[in-house]
Amino acid sequence: MNFAIKYLIQNNIEYEIHDMPKGKIAEQTIDFCTKDQCDLILIVTTKNITFADYMIGASEQYIIATVPGYPYVA
Repeated sequence: MNFAIKYLIQNNIEYEIHDMPKGKIAEQTIDFCTKDQCDLILIVTTKNITFADYMIGASEQYIIATVPGYPYVA
């Protein structure tokens, strides 16, 4: 996240950071974006995907597949 913040500051890009409460992070992210009409979704992907991630599905994969019409950076 520090890399992303430094990049945004260096390029004079306005940004906001929002913390999500514990729970279903993918659904909360989708709800937040649809309510506040996000311009961009920045997703940090799972580095080492486990067997459980393949079976259940990683949160970032769910967001990318579910959120229509929003640009995202993964």
